[in-house]
Amino acid sequence: MPEDQPDLLNAAIAGVIPGGQGDSRPAEQGDAPADLSERPAPPVPTPSRDGLSAGEVAHLSGGDEGAVDANNALDRAEGVVPDDED
Repeated sequence: MPEDQPDLLNAAIAGVIPGGQGDSRPAEQGDAPADLSERPAPPVPTPSRDGLSAGEVAHLSGGDEGAVDANNALDRAEGVVPDDED
């Protein structure tokens, strides 16, 4: 970007962020509730020893078969042997 033009990104951000540029106030934490030491601790769930199924992992990681096939085809085109563990 030429030096005689303003920084357009900062100008765009300044119009969106409340307070504009240069407003950098630190966040402050308020006082703890007076009865905090008397409150019961929240329950903590017992960890499960069950593993995730392959379908659950694929769902959580956003994987789909089409992407795997496309990646394998690209690997083959580049001369790389894809892992065929399915």
